Amino acid sequence: MPPRATPPGEEPTDGGGPRLRTGLLTATLLLVAAVVLHSIHFDPQDPGLAGNTRSVLHELVAGQDARDNHRPALEVLDSLPTPEAGRRLIVWVGNSHQHAVNSWQPGDTVSSVYLHRMLNGEQWPGRTPVFGISYPNLTCEEQFLIALALELPAAHVTRPALLIEGVRFHDARELGIRAELRPLLRLPRVREWIHAERSAEFAEAFAQLDRSLAEADAEDENERGVEPWLMSNVGPFIYYASLQALTDSRNWAFGIDTRTKRPILPQRYTLSLQFLELMLQVARSNGTQVLLYNVPLRQEVMNPYVPDQYGRFRQDLAAIAARRGALFEDYDSLIPTELWGTWYKTAYPDFSHFTAAGHRLLAERVRSDIAPLLGAASTSPPPPGESDHALQ
Repeated sequence: MPPRATPPGEEPTDGGGPRLRTGLLTATLLLVAAVVLHSIHFDPQDPGLAGNTRSVLHELVAGQDARDNHRPALEVLDSLPTPEAGRRLIVWVGNSHQHAVNSWQPGDTVSSVYLHRMLNGEQWPGRTPVFGISYPNLTCEEQFLIALALELPAAHVTRPALLIEGVRFHDARELGIRAELRPLLRLPRVREWIHAERSAEFAEAFAQLDRSLAEADAEDENERGVEPWLMSNVGPFIYYASLQALTDSRNWAFGIDTRTKRPILPQRYTLSLQFLELMLQVARSNGTQVLLYNVPLRQEVMNPYVPDQYGRFRQDLAAIAARRGALFEDYDSLIPTELWGTWYKTAYPDFSHFTAAGHRLLAERVRSDIAPLLGAASTSPPPPGESDHALQ
């Protein structure tokens, strides 16, 4: 039904009454859902993790943030070290394999923090600081956006000398930019770059970025009022708890587990690869070195990857890295069987999240592989007791 026209002489109403009723109804429904779902245990940073797998949301070295995936994206970027002569910043970006620790024990941490300590000891930032950024199921579009924001830094933070980008095959199935990362699209320098760069080679990727910009703008228009406040402050709990309950129910009903094959649509795959290649091109144009790697995969168990598609993915990563002057490493079989655990709250083997010992092994391998990019001096630990000032 079309909206009722306002009769002549009658002032239009602002709809405050209906909006208030809608807000109260939304609040009531959210509270009822919270009561129903309160017993569900879930990880708000990654609903697929719980029980025997823990998310390391942030980590401190010398009292300073050395990795983060729970604060707003702009605050995370503001945590990067300031520019200093001789300092070479490494930023390690990835999905949940970079913040999930299977069979976590007190004192355990993740690969980026282990690498920082290998290079700098307990100093922060040190001469070669390593800052970790990760989100669950990070899409290739999101990896590109993070890398772009890092390559167009604010004046008070430094551009990375090296980006370490871990890419997992089944994350190439999704597109879009989650709410936590959309503030990066509002940065004037990011928007200016997206509008100015219109390479025909990546036309589909730029069309997708335009759609993401439109979603971010629409989100800005809807930020006012009771209902948006409730959804942003109470809604995330309901959303993630509901998502976990629905996922568990779906998996039970259809017999889906960590072994169920899930092919990737060709169009999604092609667009995801465009974003990865565009990311490498942007980094190279700014003089940033890149280590692109295929995330370790558990070898002795069935997984949801379609073998032919996964084989092509590994070849494609190597090819785009070669075209864009990046280093590619295939860590597919790096982590041995004993350094993996079980999935979520089940007895099924976890094929994508490993133990702290696996994180240390990955950090050691990365340290060895980046030595030619940064030079042996940058990837050697400082002498005992040497201060930050002595390293500059």
